[in-house]
This record gives sequence, structure tokens and C-alpha cells, in this order.
Amino acid sequence: MFSLHPRRPGADGLPERHSVADLLLRTLPGRALVVGAAIRLLASAAQLLVGRTPLLDAVGTVGTLALLAGVAVFAGRLIALARETPVYSSETLGRRSGRPVFLKAENLQRTGSFKIRGAVNKLATMTDEERAAGVVTASAGNHGQAIALAAREAGVAAGTVYLYFRSKDDLLISIFEKTMASAIAEGRQALAALTDPEARLRRIARLHLARLGADRDLAVVFQVELRQTTKFMARFSATGLRDYLGLIRDVVTDGQKQGRFRSRPSPTLVAKMLFGALDEMATNWVLSERKYDLVSDADAVIDVFVTGLGAAAAPRKARRTLLP
Repeated sequence: MFSLHPRRPGADGLPERHSVADLLLRTLPGRALVVGAAIRLLASAAQLLVGRTPLLDAVGTVGTLALLAGVAVFAGRLIALARETPVYSSETLGRRSGRPVFLKAENLQRTGSFKIRGAVNKLATMTDEERAAGVVTASAGNHGQAIALAAREAGVAAGTVYLYFRSKDDLLISIFEKTMASAIAEGRQALAALTDPEARLRRIARLHLARLGADRDLAVVFQVELRQTTKFMARFSATGLRDYLGLIRDVVTDGQKQGRFRSRPSPTLVAKMLFGALDEMATNWVLSERKYDLVSDADAVIDVFVTGLGAAAAPRKARRTLLP
């Protein structure tokens, strides 16, 4: 470890600038880092031959040199495209922290950020087949600009996917609507092969809980994040939820026509109640500290609804499957 004391401002009144090469190779400690590693490697090799040094130490030295070699290769790829941006010493931050502070001015880099470095390195390590296929990035900022510049200089086709949202609320609503559209399509396809109303309700319940149970991050968005969004709550009934409730309502209506369910309850009311029950099961699963299979709650929920809707057959005992 070594440190350099900040120098006084230059003649123009600005902090004196230092490059990373200055800080490493133009100082004795910096040169010693590279030279010392080489000397240590030779010494470790000699001692290893006579049995005076552990093999692990020698391997560690080789690893250090390999890391330095990798940095050198990476830097070589950047020479033709990236700028060597300056490092400024900050007297103000130095006084506040009680130690030397240096700021790397990567805002002066091409495309305005450090991200050109990763873009160039990635393209340089791609195979000819991968480069021929082109590259795509989903970014509307510095990373997208860096990929575009690096790809252009390397002769690789590049495309950028722009996804704009006015706010977090709009992003969350977009996730909800996309997921609901997929759930509705999957539900209709699954119900097409079933005619028994009870079996169709069970399939809906299992699909509902299985989708959320398979992706905890998605479940957190649905059960927690969206509930904190006033814009979403205001539009709740105007989104894909209406079509999803319609899917359940149609199954209940068919069951009433077949005499499987009582005709008195409103199908719309039943659909909302069933959705609410499944929704609560998912919320409890997200907030619970226990790990269990969320889908195992599906049959228990449907048993309660079927028993309340039609002739009461003894409901089967529900089991909650605990996960390891």
C-alpha cells in the first residue's frame, strides 16, 4: 500500500492533474509493485525447488503476475479508442477526510463515462461468429453510446433497445399488464381442454399460484410494490384484471348453467372473491419466512368455494408441501 500527497494547484489555479500511469509507473512505489512481483516470483521459484517455500505462496505470486498481465492486455485494447483521462487531486476532500483523495475524471472520456472500457473489451473478446451476428444493448444512456461507438470502430453491427417510462408507476403498471396478458392467454389455452367447472376452477387457481410461486421477484412486484402505487390502484379495474376476472366469471356461469353451482351467487362476485383469496395466498407466501410450495394452497381454496357453491361433498384434506 502506498499513498501520494496532493500537490498544490497549478499555475491556472486548477488542481494539478495526474494520469493513472503517472501514479503507478512514475513513482518508486508503483514501479516497485511490478518489479517486486517479478523478483518475488523468481525467488519463490528458487525456494520452491529447494523446498523452502510453500507451493501456495508460489502459486499466489504467479496469480499476481497473471492479473497484472491481464490488466496490460486490457489496456492495450483501449489504446486506440479510449482516452487516458486525468486524475485530479482534491484538497477539499483531502482536508475533510484527513487523507489524500484523487478523482478520476471519466466524465472527460469518450461518450462521457467509463463504460467505453467494458464495451471495447467485450467486443475484442468476441468470436468472429459472435461479431458477425452483431450486438444489442438495452440502454438509453452512456452504456448504449459506448456500445455504439465501440461497435462502429470494430465494424460490428449494433442496435439499441430503448424502453422509456415516465415514472416507476408506469414501469410497474407495464409489468402488471404484460404479465396479466400472458396469464390470460395461458389460462384460456389450459381451459380449452376441460369441461368440468370444478376442474377448470382448480386449473385457474393452480396456474395463478404457480406463476407467482415460480418467480419470487415477480410476486413481490405484484403483491407489494404495486399496492403502494396510487396510479395503479386507480387504474386497477381498467387493466387486464378485468379480462382475468372475466375468465373466472365465465367458468362460474357455466357451472351454474350445468347445475353444478348454485344459481344465486353473482358470477362476478364469485370471481372477485376467488381472485381475492388467491391474491391473499400469494401475499402471505411472499411475506412468510417459511418456504413452502405456493401451489399446494390452490386445492384448499377451491374446496372452500366449491363447498360453498354447490352440494357439499366432504372436502379432501389439503396438505401444504414444505420445501427444503
